[in-house]
Amino acid sequence: MSTTESDTKLIRAAWVIVAMMFVCAFSLNGISHYMTVLMVLALVGAIVAATSTQAGVVLVVATPALDSFGILATRPQVITVFQVVLIASVAGMLYRVARARDSAWSWFTVWDVGILLFLVAAAVSVPLSQDVARSLIGAIEIAALIGMYALLSRAVPADESRRRIGATVVFAGTVSALIAIGQAIVPHFPVPLLENHPTGSSLFPARVSAFFANPNSLAVLLVLAAMIATGWALRSRAVRERLAWTAAGLVCVLGVALTFSREGLVGLLVGVVALILFASPSSRTTVASFIVVLALAAGVLATPGIGERASSIYGFRNDPSAMDRLYLSGVSLDMFRNHPVVGIGISAFMSAYPRYADPRVTISPVTDGHQMPFSIPAETGVLGLAAELVMAGFLLYLLSKTKALSGTGTDVSGVAATCAFFAMSLFNVFYYAEYFWVTLAWVASILGSASLGIVIDTRKGRNRKWSPFRRVRAEHPEVGQQE
Repeated sequence: MSTTESDTKLIRAAWVIVAMMFVCAFSLNGISHYMTVLMVLALVGAIVAATSTQAGVVLVVATPALDSFGILATRPQVITVFQVVLIASVAGMLYRVARARDSAWSWFTVWDVGILLFLVAAAVSVPLSQDVARSLIGAIEIAALIGMYALLSRAVPADESRRRIGATVVFAGTVSALIAIGQAIVPHFPVPLLENHPTGSSLFPARVSAFFANPNSLAVLLVLAAMIATGWALRSRAVRERLAWTAAGLVCVLGVALTFSREGLVGLLVGVVALILFASPSSRTTVASFIVVLALAAGVLATPGIGERASSIYGFRNDPSAMDRLYLSGVSLDMFRNHPVVGIGISAFMSAYPRYADPRVTISPVTDGHQMPFSIPAETGVLGLAAELVMAGFLLYLLSKTKALSGTGTDVSGVAATCAFFAMSLFNVFYYAEYFWVTLAWVASILGSASLGIVIDTRKGRNRKWSPFRRVRAEHPEVGQQE
């Protein structure tokens, strides 16, 4: 399946809408009619997204970067630009699937099984939740994000969709990083910081967040954007393209540093090392890349304030914030022990915490467990734990095949980013982070179209047995294409 002329026009329209939204967020925030202008753009974007899957991909991947500056209404429920275009995109996707069953929906992988297990765990946790209303909203949000996962992982043609997803992430990440740099060094910058997170550094007194409220949320986007830009720089043959992707990657790296996010720094290090090992075309490139990484790391750590922040990662016992995460992991385990079947309820950590409160915790209020591997079982019980084990186990299995996968020309940036997020999950909870789901969808798309996943064919009359790493394309040419 190729992109039609009509799709091409709609994709261009989507890019124009995205650009206008970012310009609006930069220059019009604070004016009385800001939400009205943004609402008009969101509705036009929704129409475009519902009409074309590929245009929907651009809008769904770009708009989460607007975050707090993309809010259209606050009462009775917060509504954002991202939510509007996501609902329209998923509705359009379901309509097209209902009209003509697409081959991209005739298979699923172990990765998909883990995702579906988590959705079931979230739904099952609602009736017995410590806060039913909060859990119901949380389960609906999880279902919507899995809708985004389905849209991005099944968009065809798959190789073209991944390139479009990657380009959109790098665009959103680079723009956000430039905004963050402006917030750090330009007095009275047009985009204000919505929350005050002091750093203790005289050079950069506050953590920056671009259009996000929280600097850690910005770091999630920038780590993924840096992974993709780095991967494309390693794979590019043209010097001009390599320089362009390298520049975008460096801007995103600087943005991560200025967020002072420990999870971002850890994720960046793990992801870049994994990417170099998996994607470098030659040993010479690998050595050169590691030299560049070491030089960048030395520069970042030498920056006043950032080095001290990074040192707290391994000297965490002297850092109250880092110790809070250790204490909260114990709280999560206590919750799981008391509610092992369905957990305390998805998103109900804040409501249940007073019964398990640890007096040593300095965070106030405690909104979640801050360590995803422990929070998921605490909130969703054994099904959530099973989903974690399936995803983690299959990631390890996939890593053993990733170097060979990269050798076929397939972009493995998403696999490296997934490694980064698994490392970052020891610092925070990501199951409501849109770019975490973008990364998972990227990997699912690779598994389906590059045929290096445990795949089952669900169509009638087909052999439905599981087979590790079988070539789907050899049996069903219409299911994606080898990149």
